[in-house]
Amino acid sequence: AYPDPSDETGKFVMVDVAPIAAMPKPVTLAQMKDTPSLQTMTLFKQGRLSVTPVSADEWKTICKMGGIKL
Repeated sequence: AYPDPSDETGKFVMVDVAPIAAMPKPVTLAQMKDTPSLQTMTLFKQGRLSVTPVSADEWKTICKMGGIKL
């Protein structure tokens, strides 16, 4: 992480991320909400979409839904 140059207060940091590969099949938010094993995701408990943690099991489920074999 490094300081966010657009933040005049100096409180926020940012990171650079890039995809490794495209998902063969997009996974929608609606699909994730309808998946029983993803019901407890932090993403669904917060009032706004932001950066949230994703457990290893949640990630495996999402990848499987998207057609990625781990």
